[in-house]
Amino acid sequence: MEKKQKNVKLISLCSILILLLAVIIGFSYAYFQNILVNDNPTETKIKSPVLDLDITGLSNDYIELSNASLINPEDTQTKASEYSFEISHTKFSNVDAAIYYLNLTDIQISDNLKSSYFKWSLEQNNTKDIDNQNIITGDFSQIEDNYLKLNKKAFVLPNENTDTYTLKIWLENDPNVNQNDLLNGNFSAKLTLEGYVKVD
Repeated sequence: MEKKQKNVKLISLCSILILLLAVIIGFSYAYFQNILVNDNPTETKIKSPVLDLDITGLSNDYIELSNASLINPEDTQTKASEYSFEISHTKFSNVDAAIYYLNLTDIQISDNLKSSYFKWSLEQNNTKDIDNQNIITGDFSQIEDNYLKLNKKAFVLPNENTDTYTLKIWLENDPNVNQNDLLNGNFSAKLTLEGYVKVD
């Protein structure tokens, strides 16, 4: 009989220990759950940066030139093909400032126009880049992979601001060189924007 009582006490003690262990585990779980789950999710909400830049002003984002005439250097301001457009950092962004690059992509160019005489200029009409420049120039002699980056240094644009540009392209005349091979060429390219959040 004594042995039976010892077994009952041992079983009761084990049951109490198991029950106590279950209660401790339950309280610990509830405690840590309460720490991990925030009652006010707005306090710990992580916002991804939203950058909203737009190009406007071009009819279809493409720059095109065909059968162009040669233009004397002094006449480029008035006779070059011009494309005006704007870059806007819209109110839908939640960042203070953006940096961006302007590129020509999907370039289709006749072999005869891959020349240092086929030139371009990008004029920033209302602001300057970080080096205080407002005109960038180049030519189409070094095109690689149908891609050309117009500005090597990023432009900075604060939120809710707009930059305006004029892109000019032309065939430059050199009276000392026979340039007949430059005539009857074709060129088209898409103007694209590469934007990033400005980090101070």
